[in-house]
Amino acid sequence: SKAPGYPGNRNLYSIVNRYTFARYDAPTFFLTYAETALLEAEAAQRGWISGDAKTFYDAGVTGAILQLNQTGAALTAAQASAYLALNPFNEAKALEQINTQYWINTFMDEYEAWANWRRSGYPVLTPVNYFGNVTNGTIPRRFVYPTTEAATNLANYNDAVSRLDDGDAMTSRVWWDSK
Repeated sequence: SKAPGYPGNRNLYSIVNRYTFARYDAPTFFLTYAETALLEAEAAQRGWISGDAKTFYDAGVTGAILQLNQTGAALTAAQASAYLALNPFNEAKALEQINTQYWINTFMDEYEAWANWRRSGYPVLTPVNYFGNVTNGTIPRRFVYPTTEAATNLANYNDAVSRLDDGDAMTSRVWWDSK
């Protein structure tokens, strides 16, 4: 309630429909066709694999949209095509587009979405400096080590922490985190 722009009522925030995504028999997605195709799109865009980034991107976005049918949606390939027509692949913004779509596709797998955001830097997120947060308005980059680690494994704990840019803090970046 102390955040800038607070609308005055928690019910005015958009939330995920728990009756769709958190119901007892809701599907759980571990690694999907859409994720794989979007990762292939990035790899092709970076020249790491052969193939056309746009083709992989279109397949990934289509797969992500149609995947929602497993939650009870009634989406069609024509609707996915219409979405792609309104949001075409843009070579100049390819990595941003690919990784933003990946983030959207993995929103119910919060650790994967967070890991890919840290790796890629996309989508561009706006941190919120709410009252009492431990990162001073910075989006966390990692979990801190458990307090028992220093007590039971001090030499290795100190070695690992010495390689972090900000010590054992939630704002330190792991080696693969985007800079």
